Amino acid sequence: ITIEQPAQISVDKQGAIYLASVSGSIDKYNEEGELESHFSPMKIAEPKLIEAWNPLKIFTFYQDFQEYSFLDRFLTTANRFSLTSISSYIGLATISADNNIWLVDLSDFSLKKYDVNFQEITIDRPLDLVLDPLDYELTHMKEYQNLLFISDRNRGLLLFDNLGNYLRTISIENIRHFNFYQNKLYYIQDKIVSIIDIYTNDVNSIVLPLAADFIIQNQLGWIAIKEDKMLFLREKN
Repeated sequence: ITIEQPAQISVDKQGAIYLASVSGSIDKYNEEGELESHFSPMKIAEPKLIEAWNPLKIFTFYQDFQEYSFLDRFLTTANRFSLTSISSYIGLATISADNNIWLVDLSDFSLKKYDVNFQEITIDRPLDLVLDPLDYELTHMKEYQNLLFISDRNRGLLLFDNLGNYLRTISIENIRHFNFYQNKLYYIQDKIVSIIDIYTNDVNSIVLPLAADFIIQNQLGWIAIKEDKMLFLREKN
């Protein structure tokens, strides 16, 4: 499928695929690859992160504007909120399992959790104990099964519990994006998809027929994103 140049990708629990383009538009495809909904923002900016696991509350973080937004399942209603009252600069943000917000606050190099209803910080953890504040490049963040995962191109994948306490680091070089299917974490580098069981640490890999920028898995198989194409990969019978 030909697509607009993607900036970020996500998949919801039903297997629908969400593509956020560099211009800020968001397209929702069903698991078969049929376009279902399209969103065009009033303010043009490239999303830093999109999280659609809960299809009723799709989260998008705009680093340039220091804002986040929630979209409904039809991609029709967008509620945008500023983060400037919390910090002078947020590097990453994502929705938590309890519908609050995890933040990487670069003004004091900390991991925070923000309660959106009471508008207050409920968790505040320093990051300089696990990351070098002078040598880092954070690329993605996601909460999954009561664990918070943050990827850094230089260090790897950092794991935290649901209270923001650091647990361990999975050493992976140059990780850009990752996602989950059942108990497995997966990410792509060139043609290689690496798959890690988050509980047993067992590692497997598969080789795709082409290099890709993003990879997503749903109930029907793998979806690879390469430049302006979305390719649905199925195993041969």
